Amino acid sequence: LLSAVLLIMFTVIVWAFAANEGNAIELISPANNSWNRTASTFGINFTCNATDVRGTFQNLTLVGNFSGAGFSYYRTNTTKVLENTTVGFNVTLSDGQYNWSCAIVNESAGINGTVNNSNVRIIKVDNTAPVVAINKPLNKTFNSSGSVNISFTVTENNLDSCSLFTNETGSWALDHSALASEFT
Repeated sequence: LLSAVLLIMFTVIVWAFAANEGNAIELISPANNSWNRTASTFGINFTCNATDVRGTFQNLTLVGNFSGAGFSYYRTNTTKVLENTTVGFNVTLSDGQYNWSCAIVNESAGINGTVNNSNVRIIKVDNTAPVVAINKPLNKTFNSSGSVNISFTVTENNLDSCSLFTNETGSWALDHSALASEFT
């Protein structure tokens, strides 16, 4: 009797392992730790690819912390997942940092029976354009000394750098680039 129970347990464990063998989820886009600056206008296309070698997956679901209520199922496609199915989910997001992933739901396990989850990626959203104000010199100021100090203020939460373009030679060209707020 003990050997029959062990054989049944071994068979169940091997079957459970084999049921997931070859099944995978690949996150296509956006790339991990990438920035998106148009999410409020055009949305972000979250794209996942599912490989289901046995044909038992019910759907592919986008998972994320998009609503601010923690990491949860966000949006589900309505078609059955077949071999190498790529699904895109367009989501409009406000400024912030979000974690996202995709999950596959197994037909036999019901809607709550997640078979596979992909790795988690991070997307950073910055929809707000920077505001640059030139403090010095005043507009339409003439300076004959040949040296001009330029002072500016930038309002931006995620500033990488600020560049100064001038038309000293008659065409606009990059003059200086820095994080400092003064150029000479």
